[in-house]
Amino acid sequence: MKTNTHFTNLIQFSILLLFICGLACTAGCTSAGTSIEMKQTPAISPSTHKTITVVVTTKDLDFDSKEIDHLTGCIVDGLRKSSKFDTVYAISSDKNDADLKLSVVVQIAVGRNFDHVQSVETSVALIDAADGKTLASAAVNSTTGWRLLGGNMPKAITRLGNQIVDFATKF
Repeated sequence: MKTNTHFTNLIQFSILLLFICGLACTAGCTSAGTSIEMKQTPAISPSTHKTITVVVTTKDLDFDSKEIDHLTGCIVDGLRKSSKFDTVYAISSDKNDADLKLSVVVQIAVGRNFDHVQSVETSVALIDAADGKTLASAAVNSTTGWRLLGGNMPKAITRLGNQIVDFATKF
């Protein structure tokens, strides 16, 4: 009888422990997503521009050069795959006869502890290289779901790069 009670208590404790672990794992979780908030829509279509330069900078000193290079690479690759432009340059290119500039400024990366990311916020602008006028601009943000073992900076950067490509190619 004593063994039976001990076994029942052990089962109840195990169930309670599993329930508490489940709550802990889901309570801190957020879903992944991206958003584009248009600040300025183009008065004329930038589709007449066939050469583009991608310039990525940061105001967040924790967003390092490796991450800038990753974001630049994602955007350049995405623009090339879109076939919207004949030529796509990264700012590091020696030759630069682009007639359109895609300026991306990382404003802030929130929640970077232990390589878990909650949000990366950017301001993005399409600029006519001939006269320096902004044709279109937006705030583009990416969020990775934070989980106990979850989201990280490379995923947020890739998701952000895809959204920026969508912004640059939709006009």
